[in-house]
Amino acid sequence: MRRRRRPAAGAVAMPVLDPPPLRLRPGARAARLGDDLVLLDLPGDRYLGLPGAWSGGRLEPEAERLLRQAGLWDDRSAGVGCDLGWPRPQQDLPVLDAPPLAARDLLEIGRFLADYGWARRSPRLARLAAWAAQSRLTEDPQPSAALIAEAARLRRLLLWTPAPRKCLLQSFLLLRALRRRGLDARWVFAVRAWPFLAHCWLQAGPMVLDDRHERLCAFTPILVI
Repeated sequence: MRRRRRPAAGAVAMPVLDPPPLRLRPGARAARLGDDLVLLDLPGDRYLGLPGAWSGGRLEPEAERLLRQAGLWDDRSAGVGCDLGWPRPQQDLPVLDAPPLAARDLLEIGRFLADYGWARRSPRLARLAAWAAQSRLTEDPQPSAALIAEAARLRRLLLWTPAPRKCLLQSFLLLRALRRRGLDARWVFAVRAWPFLAHCWLQAGPMVLDDRHERLCAFTPILVI
């Protein structure tokens, strides 16, 4: 990975230009991480990383060649941006008192198990993302009192299920349960480099519902549903 040199004393720092949109095939998303490029290929259910893909705000010819070789480049595409401009979360879900389990909680745990079975039958990210996009209730969900209370309760109930504690599955189960109640959140997928790591979380306004906001500042959003 190339490192940017600090300007010498008295030198004028050149601005970092926004990269032009990439001609990616449908279902592909991109994020610029400094001079590096990370691709999310939804149809292929994969992430790809291209270190040093950018130079002077332009995509290196070799990077374009590798994208074509991977089947991600489409000359007919209108272009996919590399910066979503998505605001990082600034608040965590408040910690609320946990009441004893009630009958409705047992029913909810059963629904979690059914949703877990649905996801396991076809765990591909494209399928989960398609469901999330089609069932969206609002474009700009906010952390209302009802959303905070239900998200806190449902997160506790998730601990009673055998579902793996993976971010993708946990966020999916929580989002599905919230939407059954007419509540909504945005599903944020993000990446970091060196070492590479993909992560996702649920967000409503400035609040993250299933993580801690301090640890998410290292991630760059690549897809928001």
